[in-house]
Amino acid sequence: MKITFYDRDGFIYIRAFHKKQMIRTSTGIKMPSYSRFKGELLAGDTSEIAAINSILLRKKAEIIEGFSQSGDLYQVKPAPELATNETEDTLFLTHLMYKYVNMMASGELKSKKGKPYSASTIRSYQYAADTLAQFKRPISLEDFIVDGKSIPERKAIGEHFNRYFDRFTEYMIGLGLQVNTRVDIVNIITTIINYWADKLYIQVPRPPKLTGYEPPIIALDDEFLRKFVLDEHKLYDTFKPEYRYLWEITAVMMVTSLRVSDAVSLTKEDFIIGKEIYLVKENAKTGEFTEMPLPKTLTDKMFENLARLGDIFTPIKYNAKQAFIRREYKEFFKQYPEMHVHVTVKKADLYGKRVSVTKPMYEWVHPHMMRKSAITAMLSNDVSEDHVKFCSGHRPGSKAFERYKGFVEKRYKSEVNNYQNKMFS
Repeated sequence: MKITFYDRDGFIYIRAFHKKQMIRTSTGIKMPSYSRFKGELLAGDTSEIAAINSILLRKKAEIIEGFSQSGDLYQVKPAPELATNETEDTLFLTHLMYKYVNMMASGELKSKKGKPYSASTIRSYQYAADTLAQFKRPISLEDFIVDGKSIPERKAIGEHFNRYFDRFTEYMIGLGLQVNTRVDIVNIITTIINYWADKLYIQVPRPPKLTGYEPPIIALDDEFLRKFVLDEHKLYDTFKPEYRYLWEITAVMMVTSLRVSDAVSLTKEDFIIGKEIYLVKENAKTGEFTEMPLPKTLTDKMFENLARLGDIFTPIKYNAKQAFIRREYKEFFKQYPEMHVHVTVKKADLYGKRVSVTKPMYEWVHPHMMRKSAITAMLSNDVSEDHVKFCSGHRPGSKAFERYKGFVEKRYKSEVNNYQNKMFS
């Protein structure tokens, strides 16, 4: 019998041959980005590599034992997941993080609403796990268990834990990761540590909390939104199919406040089509519905596409539509003269210090700006908060929505202007 391990799609697989029989399955172990197979096992002298190789040898022994009992390789079914009894060699944090991500992806773990995690959320957790693995300083939670320890011992363990994450933060700064990205990664690591601590009935310190910052809201002004959706620039008919699609998706986001992920997933089934076209779309992130009519200038183009092309939007050859939009957006908006006005924004630098950055508006533009612009335009034009929330799909009590309200007040300075006119004019 020959048993080998190999890397496939970022995970370690096991394959066993005996005469004409062959079985293969995933071990459930994420392939370390900094290692490769050398002969039978992974190369490297880190604690993480040693732990993984120990598991691989155990799985090999399980197959050999199973075959010796049945005599039939097809009767051997190696478990696709790691052993459930978490022993010292499986308490390495990167291993626990990858296992958590695998459980999210398989549906074993659900969100607080009891629903499967979205692909974007899983990617965020995967990115956090990859970033910690690249740090190449593996730690095991076994070394940080504080159960039964004296107060001085607990304090020393906590300080050691904090120093580890301070160094990890310095590493992320070295990678050029911005403040909020670092905060997100550490928050994800904290969530995973808490999960395993509860599951394994152990107490370990929490990583030190990082402080993020609220990124500034940059929105397009009402007049540009109006001109764009009405195509007063007369550019739509001059566009190639890819840019027509870009215009259509952008106009829909400007009118409806949909996120780009929801906009690119729209199909004919998301519209009630009669004499007019009415949108009814569930927001993937919140589960709330966006329901609203669409202006005639936009629906005229949709009707024309339906008659000529059989779909609401101009078809394009790209499957990864969000990636296409993000790649082309700056060049697309560069065609509009209003987008060449320079805009100064206070942003946080790598260390969180706010600095002024000035760029042409087309350099600032991104798909989520269309959602922000739609919401702020509705609020500034006296659409009630309830109706804006109904359109945008914000949950009750949303902090993000409160920020939009504050932005509109600052931009239009309505209450401040009223006060100054009363007091000083």
